[in-house]
Amino acid sequence: MYKSGFGSMDLEKEQSLHGGNRLAEADQIYDNIFKVIEVAGGRPANVIKTVEYLTIWGVEDYKRISEVREKLLAEPYPVTTTVACDKLVRRELQLEVVPFAILD
Repeated sequence: MYKSGFGSMDLEKEQSLHGGNRLAEADQIYDNIFKVIEVAGGRPANVIKTVEYLTIWGVEDYKRISEVREKLLAEPYPVTTTVACDKLVRRELQLEVVPFAILD
């Protein structure tokens, strides 16, 4: 399963949440990813890769964001590529994650 990027959004209202609080954004993003994967019949362990887009303002929290990811995912951890960017399309957000999962 390949999905478009996930931001810290309310999935029903499509409103951004936690703008500027990068750790809360990371928690919300991975919660949203897991919800979508579960609807498709998978589980968090099916995530094999993520690409994170993190604003340059959020780079200082990269290590802590990695810790959030490690807390929510299990070994063997998915490979992760993190790209620092100037800004995201939704400027109130500072992190976007593109997940890749293999469903059984």
